[in-house]
Amino acid sequence: MSEPVLTQLEADHYRLNGVLDFSTVPLFQSQGVQLLHGDKDVTLDLSGIERGNSAALLLLINWTRLAQQKNRTIHYTNVPQQIISLVQVSGLQELLSIKCEKLSQ
Repeated sequence: MSEPVLTQLEADHYRLNGVLDFSTVPLFQSQGVQLLHGDKDVTLDLSGIERGNSAALLLLINWTRLAQQKNRTIHYTNVPQQIISLVQVSGLQELLSIKCEKLSQ
């Protein structure tokens, strides 16, 4: 299993790599605060996620809500199909600002 790593690519643009599941997601709950430290919206590239489950979806929801509290937006890009399926089944397309051609509303 690959430990998840959050990497800053440029100002307000990050990439998340690794496995996001019930054992690794708790390590990232507090990192949402760091993502939103500035005054701009944030882009989070999810192309490096090897595997994710409902815990990964919960992490994205928590980070999105934190951004909303700060009047900011997190744009999720390159979302893996596994996460897209969870978003669609849960009806969370509008809550999570996901940019992905595969996502049909």
